[in-house]
Amino acid sequence: MKKLALVLLESRDTRYSIRAIAAAVEHRSTGIHLFIEKLDNINENIQLVKNLIEKDYRVLLGITLMTTMLPELLRGKFFEKLQLLRRSSKGKLLLIAGGPHPSGDPYGTLTSLGFDIAFIGESEDSLNEVIDTLKQKWSLESLLDIKGLAIKLDNRICFTGRRRKFVDLNAYPPFPYWRRLFSPIEITRGCPWLCKYCETWFMHGVCERHRRVDVILRYVKILLEHGLRDIRFISPNSFGYGELRPGKPNIEALQELVEGLYKLTRRYGGRFFLGSFPSEVRPEYVVEETLEIVKGKIANKNLIIGAQTGSEKLLRYIHRTHTVDDIVNAAQLAIKYGYKPDIDFIFGLPGEDVEDTLETIKLIEKLISIGARIHAHTFLPLPGTPFENAPPGRIHPLVLKLLGKYLGAGKVHGYWFRQEKLAKELYMLKKNGVIWGLQGWKLMEFSC
Repeated sequence: MKKLALVLLESRDTRYSIRAIAAAVEHRSTGIHLFIEKLDNINENIQLVKNLIEKDYRVLLGITLMTTMLPELLRGKFFEKLQLLRRSSKGKLLLIAGGPHPSGDPYGTLTSLGFDIAFIGESEDSLNEVIDTLKQKWSLESLLDIKGLAIKLDNRICFTGRRRKFVDLNAYPPFPYWRRLFSPIEITRGCPWLCKYCETWFMHGVCERHRRVDVILRYVKILLEHGLRDIRFISPNSFGYGELRPGKPNIEALQELVEGLYKLTRRYGGRFFLGSFPSEVRPEYVVEETLEIVKGKIANKNLIIGAQTGSEKLLRYIHRTHTVDDIVNAAQLAIKYGYKPDIDFIFGLPGEDVEDTLETIKLIEKLISIGARIHAHTFLPLPGTPFENAPPGRIHPLVLKLLGKYLGAGKVHGYWFRQEKLAKELYMLKKNGVIWGLQGWKLMEFSC
């Protein structure tokens, strides 16, 4: 059996996913030395890998990769440094990547960025299978029977097929608490709404899976016993916890969750946040029944609500499935129950025309007038989404005027200028063949 080490590199944006993966590996696999290092410390990380190889370890060097990270990493020659390290490793190093970008662009991850393995979709199970296999035989060919991977074999890119079974969130800890590393608890994974700009459903699938309440409470208790007092959660739609079908809140499940959290956190002098980052809410779920459940129990004073546009036509086109009235009703109800609505809008969406822009401006003016705050974003063309080939988002001058009008008063916030620049960079990476997206899937071999 080979001596195996897994070195995971975490950044500020990926630390939650890295810690979940680390927890899954140490919970399930034995006989592997795991290191969690800072992504920015590239020289120290290279030396760590070299030291491990000198001690006759086979090393997996892993990263969770978001598309938005690419421009900065490319400017810093991060991927070039990893490839140089691998070439000097005498075959004892494999570069692996998972997360939204490899899931949407596995071909580009392997050919343009130089990784050996791209994990497609959720990877707790597949990574454990890879580790178990490589312990016995250190070769990429030995991994071809493991589903959910894209593997670079010489000049071929092999896709091993989709995994048929979703990860059971209840089977793994959400963070490696034995290392005193903590993060918000993921309570729901998967998104059934198929928004055309979003990578979430492509990566995690459209079938929602929910961590059981008793399991959630077990790990909340661990956080509290380690001295943490502010408890947060990860969910694409937190008021949809436990729902049996999309669009209909499961009142009983949400109530069981909130009541359990309230009793437990109070016992330790803690508090919990639900409906604020990173557990936002869809507008059609902000209704009297859900607000009655959380009223007086959640610690957050705001609710983050995804609107994205004020145009009914554009809402249908981007497949949001809710209406403008749902957005207004959610904001009004939030205020009625004592919460400040913080409402997300994406500007420069594909298909957006002047009429759509004017309708969005009208809605924003109305929402601000009743007490909402606006979180402004610029559209980013992300690989693996139906909008991956759309032009980069550009904010209309009328929208810029509106944002400037309210920015000083604190009624608007966001990084729209930075995102507009980023959108152009991602568009050029696609144009220049660094990002392949859905086109790359056609170039992979499905039987190797």
